[in-house]
Formats: sequence, structure tokens, C-alpha cells
Amino acid sequence: GFGEKVYPYLFDEAIGSVLPTTPEHRVDELAELIDRAVDGEQISNFETDRLRRDGTIFPYSISLAAHRDGDGNTVGLIGLGTDLSNRKLVEVELSRSRELYRVVVENSHDMIAVLDPMGRFVFASPSYEQALGYGPEELVDVSPISLVHPSDVQRASDALRQAVTTRSASVVELRMRHKRGNWVFVEGTTTGVLDENGQLNSILMSIRDISERRNAEEELREAEARYRLLVEQLPLITYITAPGESGRWVYLSPQLEEILGYKPADWVSDYDNFVNAIHPDDREHVTAERAASGGKGRIALEYRLISKDERTVWVHDEAVVVRDLSGKPLYVQGYLLDISVEREAEIERRRLEAELLHSQKMEAIGRLAGGIAHDFNNLLTVINGFGDFLLRQMHPADPLRSYVEEIVKAGDRAAGLPKQLLA
Repeated sequence: GFGEKVYPYLFDEAIGSVLPTTPEHRVDELAELIDRAVDGEQISNFETDRLRRDGTIFPYSISLAAHRDGDGNTVGLIGLGTDLSNRKLVEVELSRSRELYRVVVENSHDMIAVLDPMGRFVFASPSYEQALGYGPEELVDVSPISLVHPSDVQRASDALRQAVTTRSASVVELRMRHKRGNWVFVEGTTTGVLDENGQLNSILMSIRDISERRNAEEELREAEARYRLLVEQLPLITYITAPGESGRWVYLSPQLEEILGYKPADWVSDYDNFVNAIHPDDREHVTAERAASGGKGRIALEYRLISKDERTVWVHDEAVVVRDLSGKPLYVQGYLLDISVEREAEIERRRLEAELLHSQKMEAIGRLAGGIAHDFNNLLTVINGFGDFLLRQMHPADPLRSYVEEIVKAGDRAAGLPKQLLA
């Protein structure tokens, strides 16, 4: 009956269900496949589609072979049909995943590579060319160790060995040679990839160019070193304290020991050591002002500290509160400047000013006294002169002579007053 019409579906009595229907556009295709199988061709996994009872079309695979009798005559066909829906979904997902992986890898700034178990490049992403100057094809069968700086080879080898032996990821920073010959700082992560039997299949390696970060870190270290050198050479004590009431010292420059005799560790370890070093007359005021520094934002104090050898040292204490972006106090940064010489000079200046003022007052009094003495002396000269003249002209028995004599005596006594004023 191979010349008869091929029906769009067959009924399987064994399972009592309707087999998938051949869509109208696949009827001729099926007839052709049957003819080819009858003619002796073996049809293997021919992919087509079929129609479900609910009307949906799904991918389908057909395998056909002729069934012959003892004389070699074709008496029927042996067929195998397979629903490919799940496999197609898997293939689509796999294709999508591969495409996504390709897009990610080819557009990633990180250098992504797959190494074989011997540690040679099998695949390298295009970013290698941008970062190190090597095209992906140039790296195939090359060991990444050959590109590593000689001083970093041991660390790179240890990272690969860890990926191979422990199957765990390892991260290492090292230098790799650019195609131009210069060295590039990179951070590499290697991970072992296992097959279904738990055996090492490959090594996944991701490398990131960290030259800018390392350069920034190096510049920061150099800047910190310059800042520390500057701070520790200044003729003052720089410090960092915690904000608020605790006010504990976080850092004190070495000049503390030079100026006051205390080791920085003494004050950092115990804030009371600083409090006890404040002059008793200034202690309450200073501790209160420093405790309120977080709210004020600035400290500006002058007070006395007692050095370790019991000298009184005047200091100018000035600091600012450093805050984060939200305004929360982070720490207080400031300095202690020894102003003892200036304070002594100020005291001496005030003493000299007082002496000068006293001298000026005495000079003014002297000028006044001198003027009075001169004028008074002139008046006494007239009084005494005329008194003497009257006595010489008067008769000894004159009743008014005693009055004139009293006037002359008073004048003689008054003559000593100008001398006293001038003295």
C-alpha cells in the first residue's frame, strides 16, 4: 500500500491515543521521506514539525528505515518520532546564553580568558588588545606566566597552582608586559572549571587593569609621606582627636616629646594623662571647651600645660572639626603651638608699659612741682624783701613792728617749701 495516500495522522491502538498530526504543509514532505525510505534510504533524525491536538505546532524529528522480509522485499517501514520541544528550548537558551556571554566578554573592560589544564590560553577576550596590545589570536597556546614580571612570577604560579589543585578562586596583583614593553599593573582572578566527573576541564581567568588605581595609591602614599614629613618637622604639635565629650587622642606628632617631654603614646592611651597635664587654674575651662568642640566646629584656646619636667608651658590650641557629607563630625584636627616666649614677652611688655606710665606720671608731677616752686619762690622773695625793708625802717618801739616780724618769720619758714617740692 505504499502507493496509496499518506494520511495526515495515524491511530496507535496500543496506547489508545492520536499520534501527532502532520500539518498540511508537511504532507508532501512526509510522502517524499516515505518514498525515499521505501527505496532503501535510511532517514536519520530528519527535523520537521508536527501539529498537536490543541492546534499548536512543535519541532519534531523523524527517523525511517525499510522493513524487509527474508527475500529482501520491503514489507513496511520502521519509524521513530521524537518531540524536540525541550531540546529546542535548551538550544535556544544555550544560544541566548552564549550570545549574552559573547556580548559581555567582548564588551568587558576586564580581560577574560580560558586556559587549558596546562595553563595555556585557549581563548582570550578582545580587551587583551586594548589593555596589553596583544590580539586574542596571538595569545592562543601561550602561557600567561610568560607575560608576567619576573618579580611576580612566583605569585602568579601559586595562583594558577591553587586553581588547579584546590579548585578554588585566587586573587593576585602583579605586573604584566605590554606589547610595547612597558609593565602594566593588573589584578587577576583564576578559578578552576570542572567537568561532570569533577575533573579539571579548564581554568577561567579574569584580569583587570589597575594601573590607575595603583598610581593613585602610590601618589596618595607619597602625598601622605610628604605630609607626615612636613607635619613632623614643624615647630608645633599636630594632633587628631575624636569629636565630642570623650575627646580622646587619636594621633599626636613626635614634637610632643620635644616640647613637653611626654610620649605621644602616653596621651593616646589615656586621655586623663593630658587632663592632668593642664594647669589646675585652666583645667576646667579647657576640658569644657574641648568637649563642646563638636558643636562649635572650631577650637581656639590659650592655656598652660605642665611639662614632664614641671615647667609651665603656654600653648595656643587651635583645631577644626572635620565632617562627612551629611555633616556628621568625623574627627578634630588641630595643633598645639608653644607660645611661652610670646607670653613672657607680653608680660614683660606690660611691665615696661606700666613702668613707662609711672615714669610719665612722675615726670608730669615733677614739672608741676617745679612750676609751683618757681612761682612760690618769686612770691616769697617779694614778701621777705619788703618785710625786711619795713623792719629796717621801723622804730624798735613801734607797736606794729611785732606784726611785721611775724610776717618775716613766716616767709623764712615758707622758703623751705620750694626746695621740698623740687626734691
